[in-house]
Amino acid sequence: IILTPTHAKRFMKAMIDNVKKFEASNGSIQDIEAVELPFNFGGPTAQA
Repeated sequence: IILTPTHAKRFMKAMIDNVKKFEASNGSIQDIEAVELPFNFGGPTAQA
């Protein structure tokens, strides 16, 4: 999705409002645990 900064901010505010309404009627949404991503992407390690 490509958004202008103005539209991105409006989208963010709408999402925050919708999540608050959802949690008010359905209970809290649990956050997932942070996932550690490997930064080597499985390739060979470079040597200097």
